[in-house]
Amino acid sequence: SRSEVRFPGWVATLDGQSVSIHPAKPDGFITVQVPAGQHQLRIAFQDTPARRASWIVSGIALAISLLIAARSQSASLGLDPPWEISPYFLLVPLALFAFKVTLADPLGWFRLQSEGLSVAGADQTVYYQVGDHVALIGYDWHPADPGEMARLTLYWKALQPVPLNYQVFVHLRDSTGAVVAQSDRLNPGDYPTEQWPLDKYVRDEHGFSFPAKLPPGEYRLAVGLWLMADGKRLPVSDDAGNHLGDSIWLESQVIQ
Repeated sequence: SRSEVRFPGWVATLDGQSVSIHPAKPDGFITVQVPAGQHQLRIAFQDTPARRASWIVSGIALAISLLIAARSQSASLGLDPPWEISPYFLLVPLALFAFKVTLADPLGWFRLQSEGLSVAGADQTVYYQVGDHVALIGYDWHPADPGEMARLTLYWKALQPVPLNYQVFVHLRDSTGAVVAQSDRLNPGDYPTEQWPLDKYVRDEHGFSFPAKLPPGEYRLAVGLWLMADGKRLPVSDDAGNHLGDSIWLESQVIQ
């Protein structure tokens, strides 16, 4: 598409749906067609493989330049350099980078491999189907004391192509169901659900602070997906197909 050619890495969503971006004339600024009315437009930059590779190469070049500069400075001061740099040594970082890109990454070396609906390395393995197209297959939970930051990582999996861009909610609720802390995001894992691959899971990280003055009691962690366009949450079912409502209850924590 024109957006991929003119603006590599830039993506736009309108009310949670992916939209095309185009260059304005004559300045070439990013433009998005927005219909009349009230809408939520989000434009974000997602790093590209070429950009990541250039950062790595630049970092290697900077490290080599610093080594050469340090050696030259030592020589100008009449000091013996603490190391000798040979031409072969300068090729080592480039060789390691080439090995990573050509062999290690494609073959999956030095990485945990996840297959099917499992997440290697996840603290908890679960299965909850959310709607007709998505499942939660694991999570990591790091609780906190009042006034501190709690962290939750969700592992989502597209079971089939997702037709809409869903939003995610993470709620800490008290015994009455009231939300006392939360982390809501437009795109789970900063990745629009319409673009989720079928052969990989999506890592969705959340952090939120427990209120400093949290009354004693039991608090439960609830997560789920919803659609901003109509405000409805997606139904949840377990691995046996039992309907569980519109929230996944993951953890309980007692505050004394």
